[in-house]
Amino acid sequence: MARNKKITMRKSIAGLKPYAPNLEASGCKMDANENPYDIPADVKKEMLGMFMKEDFNRYPDPVASRLKRALSAHLNVRPESIVFGNGSDEIIACLIQAYAGPGDCIVVPSPTFVMYELIARAAGVRPLRVEAGAGFGINPEMFIKAVSWPSAKLSFIASPNNPTGVVFNKKELVKIIEAARGIVVIDEAYFDFSGETLLPLLKKYKNLAVLRTFSKSFSMAGLRLGYIAAGPDIIEAVNRVRLPYNVNMLTQEAAIVALKRSKKIEKSIKVVIKERERMYNEIKGLYDVPRSSANFFYIKVKDAAKARRAFAAKGISVRAFTEGPCAGRIRLTVGKPAENNRAINILKRGV
Repeated sequence: MARNKKITMRKSIAGLKPYAPNLEASGCKMDANENPYDIPADVKKEMLGMFMKEDFNRYPDPVASRLKRALSAHLNVRPESIVFGNGSDEIIACLIQAYAGPGDCIVVPSPTFVMYELIARAAGVRPLRVEAGAGFGINPEMFIKAVSWPSAKLSFIASPNNPTGVVFNKKELVKIIEAARGIVVIDEAYFDFSGETLLPLLKKYKNLAVLRTFSKSFSMAGLRLGYIAAGPDIIEAVNRVRLPYNVNMLTQEAAIVALKRSKKIEKSIKVVIKERERMYNEIKGLYDVPRSSANFFYIKVKDAAKARRAFAAKGISVRAFTEGPCAGRIRLTVGKPAENNRAINILKRGV
């Protein structure tokens, strides 16, 4: 009888739904905020050459020391201030595991990147949403009040924010950092499309951490590499809970080459920014859409589900929000010029 007894999951995850990106099968992917341009062929060939030199039967460097030195020089921060993760999601999970538990909360703007809340709830930590201010800004007064609570162990602020694309006011972010009792994580996944960063403030604020990824500007979404830059106390806490060998040797080698060839790879950023501005000028008078500092748009439509189907009928996938704080909007990634023209034409016909 005992072996047939149902084993129940933890209460903290009983109400969770698996993360569903709601991606459509299409020839034109404009739904996941990916860089539309792959790594240049000659750089990819150099990466493959490095793969061939590796012994696949050996474990990877557990701290990615060579990669850490390369990124340190690229960012002009100390190597010991960096920790890598299997994508930014793993770093978010490590931070929550290290600093928060049942009875604690994390503070996030609303709307924002859903993984902060999903990971927190899975750990039994309560997410506290702070509604956006005017123009989808940060609402500093309410945020300062929230981060001042003793139970607010962490705050996650994506700037530029996902899904709105809005970059937050730096002075307001500093006020939040100064008021916070816990750690403030500034997620700069889309930094290269905005040019706005709080990285130079790491030496001043011990409770500040900056989170970034190789997925966007380095066109490495498929290789899964994120990292955090922070002071020694935060780095030690993350390392205490980080799984060993979390970044495989192939990703490490690819990232070293990517940093070495960064000027060539990052040429795509200028193209994406130029296309972003062109698209915004085409659609700003037709829809409620905030000016984006990222590589996507947050567009109010008549019906998000119908809009998704309208794009899918033309072979384009978009992210449609049909519930929650984003309901009634779609998120449209900036693609290549021809792809963007197709999307603009659909929007001009009305969705």
